[in-house]
Amino acid sequence: MRLNDLGHIAHEEWISSATLRSRVTVDEFVVMPNHMHGIIVLGNDFGGTGAIGLAPRHRGTLQRAATVERFGKPTSDSIPTIVRLFKSSVTTRINTRRESPGKPVWQRNYYEHVIRDGASLGQIREYIANNPAKWALDRENPEIRDELTERWRREYNTIRPHNSLGYRPPAPEVIMPRVQLVGEPR
Repeated sequence: MRLNDLGHIAHEEWISSATLRSRVTVDEFVVMPNHMHGIIVLGNDFGGTGAIGLAPRHRGTLQRAATVERFGKPTSDSIPTIVRLFKSSVTTRINTRRESPGKPVWQRNYYEHVIRDGASLGQIREYIANNPAKWALDRENPEIRDELTERWRREYNTIRPHNSLGYRPPAPEVIMPRVQLVGEPR
């Protein structure tokens, strides 16, 4: 994936997440044009747990950081805090560059999944590594979005059976041709 200037900001801030936090390591990740995927490894005093360590390196009581946050009481080095600070720093830098203070950059939420074993880690790393190849087929890709919308419109209005028509396709004589507006790209 070739990143533009804004993508480079997200890339730099993701790497910096681990630099700023001694208990955090970033594993496989990719910045896409409209989203990103990444693995965050949370370590502890025993040498690391999570995706890379998979288990504590020393025996003893496993010390866990609290991961449940309450409003106004963020938990240091928790996934929600790391993601919130990452998104905030990227947003600040992007809006400074675009001279658009306060403009949203990210979707409201994020997806997290606990990786419990090496097989799962391998599958997720592969998914992340292969994600850029799937962009050419992604319905959010602006280069193909209009084409997909037009295909759907044609199918919906000419081929697809409609409940209101007794599950028959629309009659060809009722199909209205698409009118191109002045200044609209072909």
